Amino acid sequence: MASFTGDMYFQEGRRLFVSYAAQTQKVWGYLFSRGKPTPQLGAFHSLDVEYYFAPEIGGPDYQGIDYLISFVCTMDPNNAHTESSYIHWPEYKLGNGPEARQMLHYIDPVVGAGTAAASPSGVLGLGLVLDTYRTDAMNYLIELFLKYPL
Repeated sequence: MASFTGDMYFQEGRRLFVSYAAQTQKVWGYLFSRGKPTPQLGAFHSLDVEYYFAPEIGGPDYQGIDYLISFVCTMDPNNAHTESSYIHWPEYKLGNGPEARQMLHYIDPVVGAGTAAASPSGVLGLGLVLDTYRTDAMNYLIELFLKYPL
């Protein structure tokens, strides 16, 4: 039920917007999976904002803030990073090739007592994920939304 609700209210709208925006301008996307207070229900809306700025939740997330500031100042989230603790955040590209539909993935950097989890990129708490999860279901929701707009 949580996946359906999240897809209906957030993901399908985001995916529809990105599919149009990426045709004419640079677009970056991310999936935030850190610090889910109810793992069975997923992350709630705006959890990422609190994580960036609220120390009691686990922030401040300096990597996230750096990506955000870099984007605001240069229109590219990658311009201000030279340290190896950052990965290149690829531009969201349409299509089906290996570079298509990649998003930055914020994952929990700790997996159990004192065990740090690096993503496949080797960077603690950051990885890349393809924006292809639940594609058929979200395409159906987009089709319904376009046919019966609210």
